[in-house]
Amino acid sequence: MLAGSILVVEDDTVIRELIALQVRRWGYTLQGVSASGEEAIEAARSGKPDLVLMDIHLKGKLDGIEAAAHMKEEHPIRIVFVTGYSDPDTIRRANEVQPEGYVIKPFSGTILKSAIDSAMQGDASPAPQASFQDS
Repeated sequence: MLAGSILVVEDDTVIRELIALQVRRWGYTLQGVSASGEEAIEAARSGKPDLVLMDIHLKGKLDGIEAAAHMKEEHPIRIVFVTGYSDPDTIRRANEVQPEGYVIKPFSGTILKSAIDSAMQGDASPAPQASFQDS
């Protein structure tokens, strides 16, 4: 089992706790949980997790993309976006942060675990590119 610490950033309490539970079950250290971008930046600054599972729509002034950008400015950190947003503009903005992955909600445990394992190994597939065409 791979070792590593994960910060879960999700504003929905139920989803946040379910992801945190799964992270621990899969043998990773839960570095912490946050509901806002501001909290997440502080948690990453103090705990230096190996990976951040980041929702995009968060409580507070910063969204997940902005929070991820701040984190990456301070130190190298792996980000996997876990979100219900898959519109081209959101994906374009997320890609600018160069995440290790992008998981669309709803997702299975298998999909999330695969994204985490790939990101932790440094062998993550690039996030999807905004190449959608209007119908």
